[in-house]
Amino acid sequence: MSEAPKQPHSPYFLDWAWNNKLLVLPIVMALVFSLCGGCFGLAYISSLQSLRKNPLHMKSVEAARGNEQVVKELGLPIEGGFISEGNIEVDDDMQQGYADCTIPISGPIGTGKLFVKAKLEAGKWTINSLQASLENSGQIVTIIDPDAVPEEKTEAEEE
Repeated sequence: MSEAPKQPHSPYFLDWAWNNKLLVLPIVMALVFSLCGGCFGLAYISSLQSLRKNPLHMKSVEAARGNEQVVKELGLPIEGGFISEGNIEVDDDMQQGYADCTIPISGPIGTGKLFVKAKLEAGKWTINSLQASLENSGQIVTIIDPDAVPEEKTEAEEE
């Protein structure tokens, strides 16, 4: 009896995939899940990046850069991280709201956290209280004191 001649292996991927269906299915599933996960991850990172461009975030980090003790402990440049804890509530229609949040900061020498309490009125953020907790020394530095009352100008000073 003569044996049927074996067919030569096809160099085409589709022929290989058709012959090895059970191997291809997990590979395709892994690719689909990776693409979906990548899209969700990209959307998440984009939303966090927009929080870093928030005027409240920028004002808080800028105030920390202007404080001598914070600069001495962390070094320059000081960068702000993502707002990690707290609440920010904003009413876009009325352009008012408040924030009580924590912003991680870091410099070339050390790291820390900014504790921010602020109010949004007429579309403009006003920081009521800003403290920096410096991890290297364990110090808490008050950058903007909530108890400090701004001095009002008297009529003699205005003239």
